[in-house]
Amino acid sequence: IRDVGRAFGLAFGDVDRIMSSYLRGQLLVVLCQAGLYAILLGQIGLRLGVAIGLFAGILAFIPYAGFAVGIALAMLMAMVTFEGAWTYVGIAAVFTGVQLLEGFVLTPVLIGRRLGMGMVGVLVAIIVFGATLGFVGVLLAVPLGAVFRVSFTRLMAWRAEVDREGEGERTSGRADERTQATEGTVGGAGGAE
Repeated sequence: IRDVGRAFGLAFGDVDRIMSSYLRGQLLVVLCQAGLYAILLGQIGLRLGVAIGLFAGILAFIPYAGFAVGIALAMLMAMVTFEGAWTYVGIAAVFTGVQLLEGFVLTPVLIGRRLGMGMVGVLVAIIVFGATLGFVGVLLAVPLGAVFRVSFTRLMAWRAEVDREGEGERTSGRADERTQATEGTVGGAGGAE
């Protein structure tokens, strides 16, 4: 029971480390997105583009909320200020580009590596948990994936330790049998003389 308690204590420590790494990584992703949205929307000449970009980036903490609200606000601002057609194309390009960059570069690099999950691991976690748990699964996919990875690693290490201990007991049991058999043979041979 003590070993199980120690294993759970180590697992909870790992989960705590994973969650703190996830939150720090997510904060970096949000800051990167806010900066990119603000700079790029300002560069295409959208009025209040910097403010809209910062707001969209901060909302990016909730998956797809920053994208949806940001693009809606930017398009609304472009309509209100009677911007040209190229502004709409620029807005769509900015939001699509930053969203792709976040999904394929920022999240895997800034969050996935901190949690010991590569780009493929992050994408698989998002797909699996998104399909099984819906929006909540997408929101919690990366930390849940990391928790499952750590739990699986701990389980396999524990299993290997149990197998080694069991093999050691079997080996020592065989050695005892051989020793007894040898002693019996030597004793039997000594009795025959």
